[in-house]
Amino acid sequence: MSRPPSPLPRLAPGAAYVPMDELAGRPHICVDGRTGPEAVLELSHWPGCATPPELGDLTATAIVGRYLDGRPSGPEVDAVSNNHMDLDGLLSAWLLLEGPDTPPARRALATAAAEVGDFGTWTDPAALRVALTLTALAERPSTPLAAVRDALSPTATRDPTGPLHLALLPRVGRVLDDPDRWEHMWRPGWDAIAAQADLLDAGDARISEIPSAHLAVLRSPRELTRAAWAPHTGCMRLLTVLDDGTMVLEQRYETWVEFAVRPLPPRVDLAPAADALNALEPGGGWRFEGLVQSTPRLLRQGRDGRPGPSALSPEEVLDVVVPFLERAPVPA
Repeated sequence: MSRPPSPLPRLAPGAAYVPMDELAGRPHICVDGRTGPEAVLELSHWPGCATPPELGDLTATAIVGRYLDGRPSGPEVDAVSNNHMDLDGLLSAWLLLEGPDTPPARRALATAAAEVGDFGTWTDPAALRVALTLTALAERPSTPLAAVRDALSPTATRDPTGPLHLALLPRVGRVLDDPDRWEHMWRPGWDAIAAQADLLDAGDARISEIPSAHLAVLRSPRELTRAAWAPHTGCMRLLTVLDDGTMVLEQRYETWVEFAVRPLPPRVDLAPAADALNALEPGGGWRFEGLVQSTPRLLRQGRDGRPGPSALSPEEVLDVVVPFLERAPVPA
């Protein structure tokens, strides 16, 4: 006779965020990443994490929400930690520490902002403003917080992940409660995204799709940020074609994480496509970064190591890469 599953650990009243480099073997709940064997529970969408399958969701923040809804009743744990700093990690740690009685509007906005941070997708302007504000607070050129500047100083010797969380977690709730109050923080990023969206609205930048390859083709005079183009296509591969002949094919971050919401096309090793393009390209230079990357790219590398222009036309590149992508099954 099989035993019933053990109840999940619960967070103790007064639990706190503890930087990974201060855990010293302390039992904890890990959010949005991996820490070590002392983690009694992982609430993450990273591949290979031991998140209970019934909690699977789009982001770590959404996974934490599912965990809280279950009102866990297992042994108490008084520490939360993470191994990196990004919006989903910050917001999932914040929501876990806030607990199951977090007001629904706060929780919904935190979850939507986490999707902006990880995937660039959004429909609610408030979610974008929250994401832009927290990003600006966490970056050295824009933050007003001395603790953040110190953590990111070129002379700092400590992993900044812990200090950044400790500086930002107390401010997350205030940002969620009134994003418009933080306009001085989100306005520069907002205006940049709006200007890029104007290119799409005016037709100066265009997105077309090749459904059989789950591929979107973005033709643009300049590179667009993810939050400008991601809401316009559900394709999990994007070929960006710039006016100067630079072309980059990216397999999106959604294909790296455990994307529990719906099936996605598998990631494709495009090293053979790079070889085929080098056979056509005068001087070669095409390379595939490898599937170990969270957003692996196929690109022609310039002398500075950055993506550089190609002598090939977009149609020639598509003729090479589309068959490789079509061989991988695309979910219905």
